[in-house]
Amino acid sequence: MNSDQVQILDDHNHYRAKHGAQALRLDGNLNSSAQAWAQHLAWQDSGLPHSSGNYGENLFCCGGTAATDATHLWYNEVSMYNFHTGGYSTATGHFTALVWRGTSSLGVGIAQSGSGRTYVVAHYYPPGNHAGQFQQNVRPAQNGVAAQQNGAANNHQQSASAQLDGQKFVRSHYGAYLRAWRGPNCGPNWLVDMAPHCKECEHWHIEDHGGKVVFRAYCSPAKYLRANQDGSVDLAGHAQAWEMWTPVRNANGTWSFRSHHGTWLRAQPNGVVSLQTHAKADEQFTIGAW
Repeated sequence: MNSDQVQILDDHNHYRAKHGAQALRLDGNLNSSAQAWAQHLAWQDSGLPHSSGNYGENLFCCGGTAATDATHLWYNEVSMYNFHTGGYSTATGHFTALVWRGTSSLGVGIAQSGSGRTYVVAHYYPPGNHAGQFQQNVRPAQNGVAAQQNGAANNHQQSASAQLDGQKFVRSHYGAYLRAWRGPNCGPNWLVDMAPHCKECEHWHIEDHGGKVVFRAYCSPAKYLRANQDGSVDLAGHAQAWEMWTPVRNANGTWSFRSHHGTWLRAQPNGVVSLQTHAKADEQFTIGAW
């Protein structure tokens, strides 16, 4: 085992202890299966498909973040988990697999692609995330943090989306504004990018949809910000699942937005708007009224 594997194991056990779950141990067979899949993902370098096996699995990909950050980002989903009702959700599945009380063994694989991306794979045995078993296997944090969330869990996500409802601007970590506009050579098509100044085309109407939000552009007919499976972002003529975003309030007061696919809205320094597999500074936005 290497130092990154040991650090990821220690981070798992730190978080599991908060939720009354037993410490995991590294397992050689699970390490081998996780490493094999991490190398496969790095070779493909085009997404995060799951492997098949009799284990649970968490996946992580990053371009500029240390592999050892994976556990912390998986655990951050605790802010979206409803301890009152329990159950599986794509928005919290990494967290629940991480703290699942019935799991006893962990395998960790880490590989780097030719493009410089780092892939992290965690394999768990026995696997978690079994329907009907969440209440006994995913407990609130014993230090009271998650217990406090439990009391407000029914309305946590709805209140987050309600806070954003209204006419807003969306400013990135780099100070640019999310923009929907019709380029000079685009005909009827509308573009989405980041602009340095907040003008009419950077105005959005954020609509609360009971725990999720949609971004409606300031244009007619109505167009909505859409997340695509290939990692791109564009505008669609009506609000369906791909135009729904889960808002997450960050500790620094900014917001991050998780798509229907589990990826995060991202503003790049060059003005490109895309999707990322995990939330970091590029995916943090300041929302303000106009």
